[in-house]
Amino acid sequence: MQRSSRPRPGSPGGGRVGEPLGYTLVELLISLGLAALVLSLAVQLVLGDQRQTARLTRRLRHGQVLGRAVALIEGDLAAGQAIALNPDQASHSCGLAGRTPILAIERPEGVTTYSVGRAPSSIWRAPVLMRCGRSFRKDGVLNPAGAARNRLVIDGLDPSPAPWNGCALPGFQLLGSSAEQPLSACLESESGLVHFRLVLAGPEGSTASGRLERQGSAVVWLSP
Repeated sequence: MQRSSRPRPGSPGGGRVGEPLGYTLVELLISLGLAALVLSLAVQLVLGDQRQTARLTRRLRHGQVLGRAVALIEGDLAAGQAIALNPDQASHSCGLAGRTPILAIERPEGVTTYSVGRAPSSIWRAPVLMRCGRSFRKDGVLNPAGAARNRLVIDGLDPSPAPWNGCALPGFQLLGSSAEQPLSACLESESGLVHFRLVLAGPEGSTASGRLERQGSAVVWLSP
């Protein structure tokens, strides 16, 4: 005679009496700990990616501002008739407030001077690059009838750039003592070519990784 194999009371599904059901408390705690660890790592990765994106965005923006400053200097040089080999001894159209003159460009409407030094206000990061010369109209054209004024070109220059060797070519003469300035320049007297570099400390500060540098050149039509 065959007996039916029905599960015994207190043993659902035919399991053995006393067999644990589901997860234990220790297993749940371990699972929660692992989940929290994975979530923490994911959050750190997201935040790190956001910080990296923000740094790249700031660096791109600083590079664009630096490029516009270089273009402005090139435009003033191209419109010049002469340039002072010793800008410290040149006459300037406005006071420099203790800043170091690097470029003193003679133009038909007067001298345009680029100087490096302390900021005119605490809202700017020193050292700064200032331009003393005729201002521009709203359409971007120089106003020859306007008075010469000091205008900030760019702030946050590198306070201690590496000495520039861009003028170590035959025929080039360093302008003033600009080799260790954030704006350095030299002149090839026969052709009137002025070569210069501009160094920005960058958003990460004055470090090799954060430093931004641009070089430019233009020909000054030297008077015979």
